[in-house]
Amino acid sequence: MNIDNLFQTLRQQTGQAHRNLEATYPFNQHMRSTSFNAQAYARSLHVLKAFHLAAVQPIALLPAQITKLIDDEHVLSALNTDIAILPSNSDELPVFSIDNKNAPAETAIAFSYVWMGSSMGGSIISKWLQKHHPELPVNYYLSMAGAGSQWEAYKASTLEYARETNVDVAVCAAEAVKVFEGIIQAASCYQADNSPSN
Repeated sequence: MNIDNLFQTLRQQTGQAHRNLEATYPFNQHMRSTSFNAQAYARSLHVLKAFHLAAVQPIALLPAQITKLIDDEHVLSALNTDIAILPSNSDELPVFSIDNKNAPAETAIAFSYVWMGSSMGGSIISKWLQKHHPELPVNYYLSMAGAGSQWEAYKASTLEYARETNVDVAVCAAEAVKVFEGIIQAASCYQADNSPSN
């Protein structure tokens, strides 16, 4: 596959996995006034924390011009701040785990794509939360909105890196699908009926 089509391929190949994630509890509660609550929000942040923590190591392999746009320390700090404020049950903490190919550049791009792609909704979600649930903290989504504003710079820098390292676009896409599936699997420790799964 042509490296110049990296982001088009990533978007196309991960589309179904992204939709599956959005349909998974607790993420399927976002932006729904009638069913959304603090517990679902806290659970979604715990799942996202598991993902972000797993993403830090592969993303660290990327050049500085990409990692500074991702700003992992700021995002994780904001996430931890919100989690500390929200109600939580430490017995229900999700675990993120996937079986990566031995393809460091492709895996790093995959994790960064899911990270930065998820930041694109940060502004919308933070505004919805502030309007409908002003009592809930939004530090994480505000930090992700900041990262999302760097999307075009991220794409340009990542495409340059992909060309320099001659990445396999198909492997990048397959790894990104695995990342989405890993987030879904991490979320499976929760059930919509408010009890932990066994």
